[in-house]
Amino acid sequence: MSALGGKTIDELLAEKLSLDERNTAIKNQISEAKAHWAATGRYADPDWYSRATSAQRIIGRKSQTLQLRISQLRREEKAQNFATSQETGERFKHAFMRLVRERLGEAEYVELRDAAKREAEGP
Repeated sequence: MSALGGKTIDELLAEKLSLDERNTAIKNQISEAKAHWAATGRYADPDWYSRATSAQRIIGRKSQTLQLRISQLRREEKAQNFATSQETGERFKHAFMRLVRERLGEAEYVELRDAAKREAEGP
């Protein structure tokens, strides 16, 4: 996993796409070999077939590893975005309250604050 550590989501997606395309090409070659066998009764070269199916499994595992890393990065990104949004919301709330207090004056501010508390608490 350390080899994947410094890559961006876009870089990992591009690498996964490349692996998936290679895997599809191998799968197509294997299908063609099977179709050739069905049509002619002649098997493909056993060494080639073994290498092709091994490559297909290895590439599939690499693709899964990349997908797991992409998912992990997306979860981390979402959590970071949520935290940033929360911080921004808190900063806005405090700035807004400070400006309301400054512009309305203390008495009107207290009146609005108390009314908002009553409304938030419900009936």
